[in-house]
Amino acid sequence: MDEPRHLVLAGVLLSALLVLPGCAPAVRTSSGASGPSGGPLPSGGPGPSGKPVAGAPVPPGLDRLIDRDGVIRIRRPLPDGSRLLALGLGTDGTVLGASEVVDPPGIGALRHGVWRAGPGEREARLLRDTGKPWSLWRMATGAGGHLWPWGERLRCLDRSGRQPVRSLPGWTGRTLFFSGRVLVWEAEGGRLMTARGCADAPRLLPVRGTLVAFSHPHAFVLREGPLLQVDVRTGGSTAVRGLPASAARVEPFDAGPGLLAFVHRDALRVVDRRTGRPYAPVGNLPRRGAADFGAGLSVGTRIVVYSARHIDRDVSESLVYDPRTGRTVALPGEALAAGDRLLWRDGDHYLLARVRP
Repeated sequence: MDEPRHLVLAGVLLSALLVLPGCAPAVRTSSGASGPSGGPLPSGGPGPSGKPVAGAPVPPGLDRLIDRDGVIRIRRPLPDGSRLLALGLGTDGTVLGASEVVDPPGIGALRHGVWRAGPGEREARLLRDTGKPWSLWRMATGAGGHLWPWGERLRCLDRSGRQPVRSLPGWTGRTLFFSGRVLVWEAEGGRLMTARGCADAPRLLPVRGTLVAFSHPHAFVLREGPLLQVDVRTGGSTAVRGLPASAARVEPFDAGPGLLAFVHRDALRVVDRRTGRPYAPVGNLPRRGAADFGAGLSVGTRIVVYSARHIDRDVSESLVYDPRTGRTVALPGEALAAGDRLLWRDGDHYLLARVRP
């Protein structure tokens, strides 16, 4: 592996630590009974499954971005006594996660199983038992199917959950994967592969590099020189405008329907994908540069979320950025964005909201 690619892959894996605990067997994360926000939600039972919860707490400033009346509260406590750790968010509001227990010193340990809370559901249910839990460092969900790692295999389950779990070929256990309208993953040797679903024959695209982001129909691939935008339908690629001359030392990345986000020189930078026009950079990112924190980006239709999570302790912070207005909102826990959805943790619940157009 050449030096630039080695550095990029290291950055990608480090950025995964925020919402992808367990990407290295020696790293453990924790989630206590109460989130960093300072405790559980106010009293008052959640509403019926599929209905929003009136009065759900919204951090100051976030109410300008979301539909406050439509916030869904998802319980973190699971029937087996563990707690949900969200690892993937779909554009339809589906949440995928692992289960975690915390020992008295505050160190978290994953249990086996992939858990799912469907759109509008306020409790997660066991989707599939996975056996050894140490490899659950990332999950993805979309129309193409549910994806999660199992050792050096990439496991795939169709959205209905009725078909057998399958393994996608070529995956090495250390590279990124995505699910949307199609499935996209980086296979051995930096090969880019895609499939319409778990049971469909995969296609090998004529591009090699490090897969760092995906927003249908474009995958974003790093190699020496500019970042490439690859159309997964045709295999055609073009250089991305608005990035530093060499993107090899830029991390992390993510992309949404009209936005590309990355961190460069300790500032969050967002580019309009249609015009290449950069928005105002955002500095003072939470925990940026701290050796014991992993960072990640997630990009929705309107917002960008930067999150930092301690690799061992139950400490995490996030920053929600609205490029359109230049406003930022700090959150005292981990958060994810996808499409027009925003998920963030508050104590014993995750809150799921729809972002305003």
